[in-house]
Parts: sequence; C-alpha cells; structure tokens
Amino acid sequence: MNLARTANILSLDFATGIRVSIPTTVLAALTYAPRRGILIRSGRALEKLSTVDTIVFDKTGTLTKGEVVVVKVENCNPHISSSRVLTLATSAEQHFTHPVAVIVNYAIQQQV
Repeated sequence: MNLARTANILSLDFATGIRVSIPTTVLAALTYAPRRGILIRSGRALEKLSTVDTIVFDKTGTLTKGEVVVVKVENCNPHISSSRVLTLATSAEQHFTHPVAVIVNYAIQQQV
C-alpha cells in the first residue's frame, strides 16, 4: 500500500535487468558473429565499434573471401614425417570449435 516502496522495487528490478542484459547481448554477438564469418577480438572491441564512422581496408584480400585453408604442411625435423605432424595437429584440434580451426578439414582431404 506504500507507493514509495513499490517504486523502489520496480527501479531495483529495472536496474538489475539492464546490468544483466548488456553483458548477455555482447556475449550473444560474440557467439553469433563467427557463424557469419566475422571475427571479433573481444567485447571491448565490439563496444568501440559503435563509435567508428570510417573504415579503411589496406588489402583487397581482406574484403574478398575470408576463408582460412591449410595449403601444405612442412616439417623442419627430419626425424618426424609431415603426416605424423599433421596427425598430431589434427588430434589436438579435433574438438576445437574456433572459426579458424581448419586442420581437421585438411587432414580429411589428405586421408590422414
């Protein structure tokens, strides 16, 4: 029956909602962007993006197709074969979900 107490509860709930919703939104953006081929370094970088009014690209390759691929595996140790290095790298990356984790795809193509 006290209007002041009711207002306090409503304002507390509103402030809590804002404190929770902002980090949740940033996390959702950082999770969704790699699925679309956009790599964002951090939440802070995403927040700074809101103040950007001009973007300059230094290479045309940056704008074409940003798909990472493994072309060749070279080994500098004569005691270990390149296929063994590829096997070890593939086993290390097998359950890694990073957008640039493409060694497994290369190993499948090479039938390793």
